[in-house]
Amino acid sequence: MVHPEVSHNQPEPHSEVTVAERARRIQQATSFEELYEILNSTAGTPFQGSEKAHNPTDQVGIIKLVRLRAIPASEVTRAEGLRKKVRELRKAELERNSGES
Repeated sequence: MVHPEVSHNQPEPHSEVTVAERARRIQQATSFEELYEILNSTAGTPFQGSEKAHNPTDQVGIIKLVRLRAIPASEVTRAEGLRKKVRELRKAELERNSGES
């Protein structure tokens, strides 16, 4: 017997995002915080890189290291335009910070 409170047709958390939808959301992100939210909310859908799959939450950690200048932006996957977006947001962040001095 199936219990009414248990639904077997519910998707697993974060599994329903399509690659196209995530790519669109990445391109529309206007801040690193928004980008982190997109990546964390789609943790169940890995990025398919040219050589391997990349976990979205791992990419958050890599992006944070890029922001600290600990590693180059080339460490971020190019999949779905993520590296390009990181470079765009980083440039805007550096410009904002240089304007505050």
